[in-house]
Amino acid sequence: MPYLMLLFSTGLMIAIWPVNRAVMKKGGRAPNIGLVIGLAGALAAAAAAKMNGETFFHPRAMFYGALAGVAFSLGYCMIIFHCLKIGPSGPTVMMNNLGMVAPVLLNILFFPGGAKPSAFAGAGLLLSLAALILMAFNSGADGGKPSMKWFGWVLLGFFLSCVSMGAQYLAAKSVPNLPYSYAFYCQTVTFLILLGVCAARKSVLPTKIEALAGVFSGTVGVLNAGVLFYLIKNMPGYIVFPVVMVTPIVVMLILGHAVYREKLNRYGVSACAAGLLGIVLLNVVP
Repeated sequence: MPYLMLLFSTGLMIAIWPVNRAVMKKGGRAPNIGLVIGLAGALAAAAAAKMNGETFFHPRAMFYGALAGVAFSLGYCMIIFHCLKIGPSGPTVMMNNLGMVAPVLLNILFFPGGAKPSAFAGAGLLLSLAALILMAFNSGADGGKPSMKWFGWVLLGFFLSCVSMGAQYLAAKSVPNLPYSYAFYCQTVTFLILLGVCAARKSVLPTKIEALAGVFSGTVGVLNAGVLFYLIKNMPGYIVFPVVMVTPIVVMLILGHAVYREKLNRYGVSACAAGLLGIVLLNVVP
């Protein structure tokens, strides 16, 4: 059963990227999509928490959910979505998913029964750092000169992804039986922040395609949060994280090359290779 759930989680992680890229390329507005993601996610999480018999008032679920919501709304919904519009898809997904270095480091540093520092973890961190540096010299999506605008935004998205994934990992460790309560607060904070952004821009109402993409992504996000809580409890992290995080990167790199006709120079290719290997090595238990 855990392996079937792992396959399901990986499929969810893959599905959201082509959908959101397509919407952004067609003129979608990141805050408006994120607004719907937050609303749909909060409603889905509330229903799931009620069905699961979870309490809505656990302080740790509230704290970690709110922290993740701030990072998720600003990092994923606004910055990473914007990067899908202005830069190459595969590297954007890789930079977002490299945020999983945060749960690995938290596991090593703060959990006595977690993974111990090792040569594998050290190599994974170095490769992840190399990926960040090399990506600065990658070409634009059209194969032209390096896009420092894209790199600056995607680097900020990476740091916020670290916060979001770290908060989710801490929630899974400290309140393992409240996945949907955590998700409810994460998505509610996301909705409130992006509602403020959209109101400030005087463009609250989403278009039909933005609404559909937001409902899809929000519902998928809540489902995946519950599945990841289950997987973290029932499977080793060195299996879960590489599969869930690496597979979407590989798929988007293939789609970027074969379908979207995006071009990477040698620095971009090297960065993606280093990032993929780094994610795997970070989760190897010697």
